[in-house]
Amino acid sequence: MANMDPSALVRAPRLVAAATHPKGICFAAHPKGICFAAHPKGACFAAHPKGICFAAHPKGACFAAQPRFVLSELAGRLVELSGDGASAVLTLAMNLVLDAQAAAEPVAWLCSDASSFYPPDVAESGVDLATLLVIRVSAHELARPLVQLLAGAAERLLRSGAFGLAVLDLGADAQLSQSAQSRLLGLAQRHHAAVLCLTQKAENTPSLGSLVSLRAQAVRVWLGQDRFACELRVHKDKRRGRVWSEREVYRGPLGLR
Repeated sequence: MANMDPSALVRAPRLVAAATHPKGICFAAHPKGICFAAHPKGACFAAHPKGICFAAHPKGACFAAQPRFVLSELAGRLVELSGDGASAVLTLAMNLVLDAQAAAEPVAWLCSDASSFYPPDVAESGVDLATLLVIRVSAHELARPLVQLLAGAAERLLRSGAFGLAVLDLGADAQLSQSAQSRLLGLAQRHHAAVLCLTQKAENTPSLGSLVSLRAQAVRVWLGQDRFACELRVHKDKRRGRVWSEREVYRGPLGLR
């Protein structure tokens, strides 16, 4: 995405200490930052429609896990991730790519040759470039608008059923027609894939359209030296029905240190 995110940041090392259970069992931190307490009758966690159900609390309460910007949360959905200026869009998008690759799901990244997608920084973030399909379209002398070309290419890839995640770097002033949204959403639901559209726009601007299931804004804050806080602010979530956010600290690549 042109002039949006100089490069993807690298996640800073976690400083998480595993808690010790009263019965002497040490539970290490979950890769996604969720700490699971032991159930009195064992460690059986039932799936909850809106997250993870921590089985029987002493008072009978059911606790749904905090939503996360991960593939399991976004599969079957049309998602828009926006940023304004030097944001954290690419960083958060690369996190999703990493999550998909960890689940052995093929990923396609579609963008123009004016995008800030930079393979060395992508590789430094941990993404396996050898298994990432990148399609770059020339931004000059296009017979059709760039957004139409990228959406059409994404449709062909998703129709194969081979991809768990398709990322469309649409850039600034992107307009995705209702019919294109409908086709992308239908394919995402049919093949249980996630379609992530990256756009460059301010936080208070409308989403791409009514079929966007989740709209989020990516914000980056410099903390000093080579540390940056990347925050995801979800303003629209049709599945959860409420707004939520997440924040994590990253180490900037050489160009930002």
